[in-house]
This record gives sequence, structure tokens and C-alpha cells, in this order.
Amino acid sequence: MLSEEHKRILERFSKYSRDSEELFAKMLSENHELKLYYINEGKAYTDGNKIIVDPSMWELFADRDKLKKIGEYLKWPKSILSDPENALQIITRFQTIHECLHLIYTDFPLPVASDTLPTNQLEQSILATIANIIEDAYIEAAGCSAYDNMKFYLRFGRVSAVFVEDNDKAESIEEKENRLTTLSKFDKKMELLKEYMNYFISSILYPISPPKNPTNCLKPYIDKSAPLFKAGCINALPSERYKKAQEIFMLIRPLIPSEKELQKANEGKNSDSSTNTNTNISTPPPMLNGSDTHSPKNNPMPKPHKGKPQEVIKSPFGIISINEENKTASKKSNEEPVEKTPLELLDEELQKNTEENMGFDLFETRNEDSESISIPKEAIPEHIISLDVSEDEIKAFIDELASLKSDMESTGQAEKKDYHIYIPASDYKGSTSHKGITIDEFHPAPDKSFKEKYDAIYKKFKSSIDSYAGKFLELIKTSRTIKEGGYQFGSGIVSSKFGDAKKRYWYRNQLEIDTPDLAVLILIDGSGSMSGDKQAKAMESALILHEVLKRQDIPHSIIEHNSPGTANKININILLDFFAKEDYKLNILKVDANYCNRDGLALLWAERHLAKIQSETKLLLVISDGQPYHPTRDESTDYRGLPAISDTTKIVKQITKRGINVIGIALENETSRCYDSLKSIYPNLVKCDNLKELTKKLLEIIAKIL
Repeated sequence: MLSEEHKRILERFSKYSRDSEELFAKMLSENHELKLYYINEGKAYTDGNKIIVDPSMWELFADRDKLKKIGEYLKWPKSILSDPENALQIITRFQTIHECLHLIYTDFPLPVASDTLPTNQLEQSILATIANIIEDAYIEAAGCSAYDNMKFYLRFGRVSAVFVEDNDKAESIEEKENRLTTLSKFDKKMELLKEYMNYFISSILYPISPPKNPTNCLKPYIDKSAPLFKAGCINALPSERYKKAQEIFMLIRPLIPSEKELQKANEGKNSDSSTNTNTNISTPPPMLNGSDTHSPKNNPMPKPHKGKPQEVIKSPFGIISINEENKTASKKSNEEPVEKTPLELLDEELQKNTEENMGFDLFETRNEDSESISIPKEAIPEHIISLDVSEDEIKAFIDELASLKSDMESTGQAEKKDYHIYIPASDYKGSTSHKGITIDEFHPAPDKSFKEKYDAIYKKFKSSIDSYAGKFLELIKTSRTIKEGGYQFGSGIVSSKFGDAKKRYWYRNQLEIDTPDLAVLILIDGSGSMSGDKQAKAMESALILHEVLKRQDIPHSIIEHNSPGTANKININILLDFFAKEDYKLNILKVDANYCNRDGLALLWAERHLAKIQSETKLLLVISDGQPYHPTRDESTDYRGLPAISDTTKIVKQITKRGINVIGIALENETSRCYDSLKSIYPNLVKCDNLKELTKKLLEIIAKIL
């Protein structure tokens, strides 16, 4: 169940990103008539005319724990997936890319819809699933081979499905075979079909999560099917890939319930309502997404479309190793062969592959003493698995995400423009003192006229920034020991890897240097009393802090707040948002000093804004030079004196209790003494009576919290 804040994030993303996502799909597919729609139905597919995607797939963007695990597995910087909007963009873009690759490389209409080889709906569904596995593996490998940076999205899609999938339901071979003995012949076949499909889905589409050993009676089928799957997954011609699917279908036909068995099962279901006749061989949605694209019922595009041939040399997970025999076959496949009927494609050996002449009883119960059937290594598609990416690739990916976020905010506009979002204070928990007040959330466009001034300030403080960055890293960096497996010798043994033929069952202890999982929000008092030196130093400190935190890849946002006198509203000026594009840093120079300050409501807004970031430690730095003060014409909304102090104090306690570290920074000079008055509001308060030391104090606070 999504929280109200996540619903708001999803609604905003859906509203502002769809047009740019559709434009991307049109460009990638080279189909300028293509339409793209967002739905909330847990599926993604294309029929050739349109693409359907679900940004909220599995509600993953709101699952902090799973995103953290996925990011760690992919070796991505923490900042990428700690932002729900980034996660939404990546989840959506993975689906869009996958369906676009079908439009580029897959034949439409789908051949399974008109194929006479299957004799009933169940057989057609099985053939469609086999073709789905082969086609999905090929198009993603083709995309990675032809396009730069596509692997990030496709890799995320595959890895996230593994983490979403519930693997706790797995049973041992012995348990499985014991359970099979209690089932009817029809149900046994359906169970084995599901296991067979899941085996190849895991081994081909998810090489990072190899399948568990199959039931003994399936091993000969897997042995004979695997080379056909492999050949199909690297074949450049759609028609040849589909022929491999047909061959596999004929090979496993003994596993498919016959018409007589199907009819008997249906009769049993009709006579006994408690009987569960399941003829659905589809796998769990996370592991084989986009199955609607491959459905025989999929409505084809008006004009037939031939998939483009593309030699594959990469997959989302690394290099595809193709031996000389397969290279020759792949080259031959680029020449359009003479069309044959499906039955002509099946040689005598495949036609003889029945349950009897394969040399074993399909439902034979095997004990531990029986001869085991080993699956040769070449049966599984050969990948040189590597999740490593260079710093340049990561930087390019982060820049691309920032650009996508910026484009989303400016969709439909010729140029970036300011915009406002108005939120009633009643939307915030604990805002009883602010009833009738409106929050004006202002998102200013980057003002390019500030670039020269920003560069001048940066140049002036560059040596300080360099010094702070170095010292700050030393203060916050942590080290941890991790176990890295896959070695032929090392510090210890992983017993579960004893079956590795190359004896790579050793692990080594590696020392990893890391930075804390932290997000920082700097809330600056923008009231009139801040004018002069305090305003200037707050702006300079914010600029320096941004440059230092950026180097450490720490998510941060810089916000200014004030309240127009007598008006029933507060202004929240988002000078720099989390993960904003580079040019938005220019808005830091817009730190101003005007009006009054309604601190309690500004703090509630800041807490919600921090909730968007899924970091382990959250720090709210409040820079202020005095007590809250916002007089209004209406007595019920007036905010000053003891009631305002009491409300702000209570809100600070509530926010702290909910897990956010709130630190107040009292700015003092000769004419303004505020430390004593703010001490009652902020239990953690730092005095800064020398404005030149403000930046140093801010960085020391962050380091101390960590």
C-alpha cells in the first residue's frame, strides 16, 4: 500500500513525464505514430501500435529496502535509487526500452497467432511462452549490442525482478517428487511444464540467479532443449528464432497434457467444484514480464512489420561468448532462408521424441542410488557475467537521469519556466496551529544570468572547497569487510558452491571504503531580519556546502522560507532540489531576505520533503536568526509570541521522534542575539557568532551526526 506522499510523487511523475517518455519511445522505435500510455495494472506490453507501461510496477519505487539491495547488487552509488523519482524513471524507462526493442527486432503480427502446429489453446500458450523467452533474451542482447547506456535500464529491470520475486517458496527435489506422486497425471504434467519454463526463464533471462536443480524426470528434456534455446537467443532473424521455439515445443510435447487428458480434467472440474484444474503455465509476473506482448490474442499492427536483424555480442549482464559453430550459424541466419512449413522444419529425430523412446518413464520416482543425468555446461547460454561499470559510465548515467528529471519538469514548455504548487497546511500532520494557511511551493527555473557570478564565487572559495571536501571525506568515510566469492583459494569456503566444477567455492575478505547513507536538507530563514551580512554568508555557505556534498555523492536540498506579512500563506522557495540538474545550482544565489517567518509549518514541509529520499540518516539543518513571527489579519492564523514558540518547539520534537536529526544554527552579530531565545526551540542548537565560520560549523555538524 502506497503512502499518501508516494501517491503524490507517483501522480506528479505520471502527469509530467508521459509526454517525454512517449517522445523517447517514438525516437527509439523510429515509429512517429507510436502512442505510449501509463496504466496501474502491473504489466507492460506492446501490440505494435501502442506501448503500455506501469511506472508503479510492483510498487517498487516506494520500497526503500528492496531498492537499497538492488542498488548494492548493481554497485550503483546510493544516490541513484534513494530518490523515488529516479526509481520511477528507471522502472518506466526499462519497460519502455524493452517494448521498443520488440518493435525494432520482433516480427509483427506474431507468428504464434496463425501457427497450425499447436492443436489447442493450451499448446498455443506453451509455444507462445517458449517464443517469449527466446525473443526477450534476444531483443535485450541486441539492444545492448547496438545502443550505449541501455544496459543500465535493462540490467535494473532484470535484477529488480529477482529481488521482487518471492524465493521462499522453493522446495527440494525430494519434496517436489513426493508431491508429484499425489497428483493426477494431468496435474503432474502441468506442474512439470511450469518447472521447465521457470528453469529456462531463470537460466536465460536471469543468469545472475541460476535455477535450482530440476526434478530428475525433467533433466533429459532440459538437456535436449538447452542448445535449441541458446541457438534461438543469438539468432539475428525473427523467423529463425521462432523456428527454434517450434522445435523446442515439439521436443517437450510429451510433457503437454493430451486432448483426452485435458478433457478428462475439465470433466472432473465440472463435476466437482472443489477440483482445481489449472491450465495456466505462465510464470509469476516478476520473472516473465511483458507476456501480453507475446500473447496469441495480441492485436497486431495494421501492416506487417519485419524485425530488424542485429548481431548480438553483449547482454545486459556482460559479454555473450559465442563459439565458432554458433558464429557460423549466426552469420548464415542473416541470409533469409527459403520458407518451409512448420512440419518440414522438424527432422525425424525430433518427431520421434515421445515419452516412450526418450528412454525413461516421465513419472519414474528416482532414489539417491539411481543414475543421475547431468546437464552439460554448454546447455546454458554462456555469459561472461560482469556487473562492473566505469566511473565515466556511472557519471553519464547520473547525468542522464538528472536530464530526464529536468525534462519532466519542463515537459510541454519551449523553455524551463518557474512554477508553483499550492498545498493547504491541513495536509500536514500536526498542523493545527496553521489551519487556513497555504504553502506556496515555488520551483524557480535556473537563471543563467547568475552563471558568471556563481563562477566568480566558486573561484574565490575553490581552495576552501577543496580543503573542506578532503577533510570532510576523512571525517565521514567508513570501512567494512565484505566477503567476495568465486575464487579458487581464499579466506574461507562457501559450502553451497561445492558443486562448482572449477572449485570456485572460496571467498576472500575485501576491505571496502564507503560513505554513509545520508540526505541533508538546509532550511534557510528568508525573513527580513536576515538581510545584510547574514544573508550573504548564508548564500556563500550554501554554495560551498553544495559543492562539497556533491563531491561525496550525498543527496542534499537547499530551501529558503518566509511568510508575507498579514497574508495567510508561507513561501517555500526550492533553490536546489535533491538530484537537480547541474544548472539549478545557480538558484542558490537567489537567497533573499524579506517578510516574516512561520517556522513550524516550514519544518513540517521540510520533513515531508526529506521523506522523498530513502536514506538511512536524514539531517535537517535550520539556519535562523530569531524566533518565529508571522502576524496576520485573522486572529486564528496569527503566529507570534509564546504560541508560535510552543508550536515550533512541539514540531521539532515530533520530527525528531520520527527519525530526522534536526539541528538549529543561530546566526548572531553585534545587533542580533538569538541563541538564548532559540535554545528553547532546538535542543540541538549551534551558535555561530562569527559568520566567516558558518560553513565550517555546518560541515562539523554533519560529520558529528554521522
